[in-house]
Amino acid sequence: MATSRRGLLDATVSVALAAALLDGVMAFARDAEAAWSVALVTLPGATVAFVLLVGLARALSVALWSRTPAPARTWLAGAVFSAAGALFGLALFSGTGVRRLGLQRPLVALATVMAAALGVALARRAERPRIPTWQLSVAAVALYWIHATVLVRQYELLHALMATVVAALWCSAASRGLREAHPGRGRWLTALAIALSLGSSLGLARSNRARSAVRRVAPLGQYFARGLGALIPRGSAEDSGRRALRSGGPSLPLTGGDVVLVTVDALRADQLRALGGRGRMPRLDALAARALLFRRAYAATPHTSYSLVSLMTGTHARAAMALGARFGRSATLAGRLREAGFTAAGWYPPAVFSVDGDRFAALASRHWDLNHASENWDDADTRVRSALQWARTLRRDQRAFAWVHLFEPHEPYVQHPEHPYGRGPRERYDAECSAVDDALATLMAGWSRPATWIITADHGEEFGEHGGTFHGTSLYDEQSRVPLVIVADGVAPRVVSSPVSLVDLLPTVLSGVGATLPPGVEGVDLGPLARSDQPTALAFAETGNLRMVVDGDDKLIVDTTDGTLERFNLSNDPAERHNLADEAPARTRGLRAMVMRWEAAHAEAAAARSRHAETVIPAALARALQGDRAAAPEVVALLGQVDDETALRAARALGELGDDAAAVRDGLASLLGRSPPLCDEAAVSLVRLGDERGRELASRVLLGASDELQRRRAALGLARWRVPEAVPVLDAWAIDERASDAERDRVIALLLEIRSPSSRPTWEHLLESPRLAPVAAEALGSLGDAATIPALHATLARWRYPLTQRAVVDALLSLGDPEAVARMAVALGAGDPLDRVSGLLARAQEPGVAVAGWRGTSRRLQRRGNYRLSARSWRPVQRLYLQLQAEDAGTVTVDGAEAVPVRRGAQQIVVTLPRPRVLRSVALRSTVGVSVAMVAAVPMAASP
Repeated sequence: MATSRRGLLDATVSVALAAALLDGVMAFARDAEAAWSVALVTLPGATVAFVLLVGLARALSVALWSRTPAPARTWLAGAVFSAAGALFGLALFSGTGVRRLGLQRPLVALATVMAAALGVALARRAERPRIPTWQLSVAAVALYWIHATVLVRQYELLHALMATVVAALWCSAASRGLREAHPGRGRWLTALAIALSLGSSLGLARSNRARSAVRRVAPLGQYFARGLGALIPRGSAEDSGRRALRSGGPSLPLTGGDVVLVTVDALRADQLRALGGRGRMPRLDALAARALLFRRAYAATPHTSYSLVSLMTGTHARAAMALGARFGRSATLAGRLREAGFTAAGWYPPAVFSVDGDRFAALASRHWDLNHASENWDDADTRVRSALQWARTLRRDQRAFAWVHLFEPHEPYVQHPEHPYGRGPRERYDAECSAVDDALATLMAGWSRPATWIITADHGEEFGEHGGTFHGTSLYDEQSRVPLVIVADGVAPRVVSSPVSLVDLLPTVLSGVGATLPPGVEGVDLGPLARSDQPTALAFAETGNLRMVVDGDDKLIVDTTDGTLERFNLSNDPAERHNLADEAPARTRGLRAMVMRWEAAHAEAAAARSRHAETVIPAALARALQGDRAAAPEVVALLGQVDDETALRAARALGELGDDAAAVRDGLASLLGRSPPLCDEAAVSLVRLGDERGRELASRVLLGASDELQRRRAALGLARWRVPEAVPVLDAWAIDERASDAERDRVIALLLEIRSPSSRPTWEHLLESPRLAPVAAEALGSLGDAATIPALHATLARWRYPLTQRAVVDALLSLGDPEAVARMAVALGAGDPLDRVSGLLARAQEPGVAVAGWRGTSRRLQRRGNYRLSARSWRPVQRLYLQLQAEDAGTVTVDGAEAVPVRRGAQQIVVTLPRPRVLRSVALRSTVGVSVAMVAAVPMAASP
């Protein structure tokens, strides 16, 4: 027995060390600079600790099975293992090849029988079935690759489950392959693993820099860093720090002429040459040279809807909604300008309300309080022409406010022949920005009336600078920082270095024209900054569980879930690569306190807007309602000191925070004897936190409560126990467009985990949403129901976004759709290139007629080479996809086409030939050494 236990320990330690090595390699591939900063102990130690914890949980499960009485053990083990085997079989044997051969059902049945046999064998202490160890290892490696490379920083719950399964599979394989350990080697390995784990724990506990780096680059180790961070005590709002104040001063002189506001979707600040750009917007650069240019302007949140609502109301919209605001009577910039004698008009796309549209329904129905609103999908040129035509109808003595929102830089990025920068995503994005620059020049040249011009953006856009893409997932500068240019008569050109926020625009414009500010405005007048920078100027922003403050050169990002801090000096480190949170800790604590006070101040602003100042929410509860987990202990302390109504809000907030500490759960349990509404809310929050004490009462709430929101929260908690009645409630919540996007995303992630066949109509309904279609397609592919194929076909035709196209093609391959390859060819031939083509072609298993040239082995080029294509029939092609690894930055030329720039590392490039040609081989020339793993050619006029 001792030898067996020793062998199990040695095996688990060995696989933990091997996993640390693999995690280190992946971390360096993701971000070598960040990986080096934690490479000595913290990075490998975090991975070792995570795998050891999973291995320990697995070993305890095995031990518990062995201690169960024999009669019960046999039947219980057989039932549990057979169910697990069935689920495993459905997940494993849903590939295209298996379905084409008609083997899916037999293999799923075989997996169920084998799992049941394994359970019975364990229960009777019989010899284990001989499942080859290499199969478990290969499955773990494949799942690890998917976890580490696909949709990084999205669908976090799904990734966490995948990481846990990977570690469990590796531990299981190791325990079978290394049952007889060598004691000498085992002792050294165990000592090394313990040393790494302890060193990592100490390093992560003491260093915010190490925690943030490990979380960003380590596919497995990040979960140990997150868990440890959640256990670290955090500061309170009483910590020292400068107050967020700005001194007064004269406003901008906007007393004459029109006010024209131009907002550009997804325009990064560094598109301007003056802010580090490459000169793709020369007209805006020329305008900035004679304007008031803000070097550090930030969106309130990197989401279009929230950002524009924040700009137009002077409030932080996301926080306001968390505190119950519905913006039903909220004063807007246009509304206040109309009261001051302006006529107001706007031209914008429906996308401005694509997130949380129901919560902003009042603003949408009022059309932002504009006199004239044009909400459509016009391109920039058409939108500008419409605005100019409207301006020509105005009387000379009539002052106007005009808002034009240009959507072009938002993905999917489209090429513009007049701006041929290249075919990569960043190059096409640049072309979209140049098209906006052209439209802006037309607008300014055609606006013949005196006007103040304000040009800004709703958020930025990421292209992998911190491991992500698009926007809405981080608060690094590439997503949160925006250009802000103001041109007004009487305002001298100047570059302002002080940080500012877009919520400051409403008070700036209203103060400049002499209009009255509405109550509860959180922004400040930027007029004083036109003459001199003020060191007390601050900018705040938020998204999800992240908060940000910029104070001078210092920027702090706070993860309110586990308290991890990232502090950057933007002057010395504009790329935000070096986390200084552990240097000058007093400064870090002061910035953290600023964020806490800012969260608490939202409650005062909300009370001012509602004209009920006496109902100000306690500061700790206000922070908790906005998702700050650090406020949980303070909220628990409030429970016995406040009235039932406030205690009810506090109980609900504790359930939403997800802090399952014993003190939090005990505090909620103490409410179970109070009034029925408070008792019900406490029970629901208890099940949300996994506490059995609330399960019985929460089940009654689920089945009989009249409050639909309360039933939904109960379903969210009871779903962890797989209560069948919870699934229909969650399905209805997932498709409810009145619910917030954050709520729907959480419900959808849970339904994706449950994967109930009864949710099929829900997933088909979600295919109609451009934002949710990818996850819906993924879910339908995993359910294995071929009846969903027509709905997926319709989605391919409806949405041309690359992420959606890839997810739908992947689902069609999983469902064994005989038209999947042909449908993929159509997606590949679309205007916006479909990425990760190599993975899709590998899943298709054959090039077929529609997609030719798949190569599964890598070949290294020394500047030039030829690749032979293979296909069942030959047709003219014009678009080629290449999966390659470049040794350095350079260019690649394919068959005489225009040279395509490549960066160092792995990537996919898309090449369009000058004319369609029949290709049996492809000639490549490169300025740097490259290794080509795949060449795919898409025939012309491909159709399903």
